[in-house]
Amino acid sequence: MTRILTLLCILFAGSNALWADKYQRITSTSDLVVGEKYLIVCETSSKAMGEIGKFGGNTSYGKNVSVVIADDHTFTSQSTLLNVLSLNWVENDVVGDSWAITASKNNDKTLVWTTGNSLSAQESTTYGKLWTIAFDNNGNAIIANRANKDRVIRFNSASNSMRFACYEGTQKAVQLYKLIAETPEVTEAGWATYVPQHNVEFEKGVAFVAKVSGNMVQLTDVNAVKAGTPVLLKVEGSKVATITDTTPDDVDTDLLVSDGTVVGDETTIYVLANKNDKVGFYLLASGVTLPEGKAYLSVANGGAHEFLGFGDATAVMPIAQPQATGKAAYYDLQGRRVAQPTKGLYLKDGRKVIVK
Repeated sequence: MTRILTLLCILFAGSNALWADKYQRITSTSDLVVGEKYLIVCETSSKAMGEIGKFGGNTSYGKNVSVVIADDHTFTSQSTLLNVLSLNWVENDVVGDSWAITASKNNDKTLVWTTGNSLSAQESTTYGKLWTIAFDNNGNAIIANRANKDRVIRFNSASNSMRFACYEGTQKAVQLYKLIAETPEVTEAGWATYVPQHNVEFEKGVAFVAKVSGNMVQLTDVNAVKAGTPVLLKVEGSKVATITDTTPDDVDTDLLVSDGTVVGDETTIYVLANKNDKVGFYLLASGVTLPEGKAYLSVANGGAHEFLGFGDATAVMPIAQPQATGKAAYYDLQGRRVAQPTKGLYLKDGRKVIVK
C-alpha cells in the first residue's frame, strides 16, 4: 500500500505538462489561410464564440465563452468550450468566390445563415453557407453572408441574451483571432511529458523523443511533431509550441499515450516522476490506472529498475539499479556499470561525477 500511495504522488507530480492554446487577433485578409484555426471574439465584452445552439424557440446562435484578452490582443485558454473554426475557400461563379467556415464544436459542420438573426451549423450546400471576410480600420472583422450581405456576424451583449448571431449592424463588432501556439508548462523539476493538441514546432533543445535500447534510453531532439505525439520537454517555465500548417513527419519514439485503461503491474509500465529530487521514469505501482492522455513507457521485462535518470546529459542515460545496501552505482559514459571506479568521469544517480 505504501508503494502504491508513493507512486500515486509521484505520478501526479510528474504528470503531463499543462498546456494552453494561444490566439492572436488578425486584421488583414493575408492572415486568412485555408485549414488554419480561428475564433470569433468580441473584445469589448471579453467573449469568444462557443457551440452553435438554441436560444429560446428555434433561434440559432453562438454561445459565449469568457476569455481574458491582453493589451497586445492575444490570449491563452485551456477551455474546451471554444468553437475553433476552420476556413475553406469555395469558388462559385454565381455569387462569387467565398469562404466556407466549419465549426469544431458542431462536429465540423458549416456555419450557415438562413433567416432573421439566425446563425446555425449545418451540412448545407446553399448560398447561406458562404461568407466574405474583410477588416475595417479598427481591426474589426466584417463576416458577411453571401446570401444576404446585410447579415453580419456580431455579438449581442445584453445580459439576458448574450450570443453571437447574424445582425444588420445593430450589435457589437467582432474580431477574428488566429491560433498561433500552444504554451505547455514545465514543472520545477525541469522535465515533463507533453502530448500536443495540434501539429507543432519547437525551439531547439526543448522537445525530445525517447527510444529504449537494452538497458539504455536514447533521447533525440525533435523540431516538429504531429498532434497527439508524446514528447519530453526540458527546462523549467513556459515553452512555446508553435502551431504549424504543415504536417510533420512521423517520429520514432517509444513513448505512448494512455487511453485510460493502462494499469500498473510493477513490471512493464513506467511514468515520469520526481522521487527524492531525482527525475526519471519509475515503475507504476500495481493496480494504479494511468489517466487518459498521460505519456508513459512500456518496457518488456523491465523489472524493478529505476528507469531513466536526467542529469547534465540529454542524449543517453543508463537505467539505474536500486541499491538495497544504499550504496550508489557508478556507470561509465557508455552506460556500463563499474564496480570499482578509478579516476575519471562517471554517471552516478543520473548525474555526472568526477572520481579523483
